[in-house]
Amino acid sequence: MLTNPELLAKLRPDLIPQMVPSIPAVPTPAAKGPGWLSRLAGVAKNACGKAANLARQGCRMIAQLARGAWENSSAWLTKASTRVKVLARGFWALLCGAAGLAWQLRKPLLIALGVGVVLGLSCYLAGPAVSATVSGITGFIGSLVASAANSLRRALAGIEIQNA
Repeated sequence: MLTNPELLAKLRPDLIPQMVPSIPAVPTPAAKGPGWLSRLAGVAKNACGKAANLARQGCRMIAQLARGAWENSSAWLTKASTRVKVLARGFWALLCGAAGLAWQLRKPLLIALGVGVVLGLSCYLAGPAVSATVSGITGFIGSLVASAANSLRRALAGIEIQNA
């Protein structure tokens, strides 16, 4: 009976129990979501992305404002430089005209300058009484000349209006 190999094969597992070490079953942890550190890192990443977008938008806006300010200031400077050129040319023309007129009237101007210097120097050296008298007479004559010139201007203006 113990010589039959089939019988022995069937009996042997029961006769010699194999020792399988029994490892206590460790419960596998249920799949959790990300931990608090990874969630914090994700929030920080999103905040940094939003901050970078805001910074880009701010830089674009500042660049646009700077371009507008540059264009406005360059236009203003161009306009101002044109005005200064026109003013300088006009002033130069006035100086040239005045120099030409002074050259044409050089004799009467030199006589008037000489009389003014002599009269002023004599009043300075003569004293306060003579200076006050000469000053009053000169003011009276100047007032008469101005009234006469004004009357002449009105008369000439009236003639021009009637002829037109």
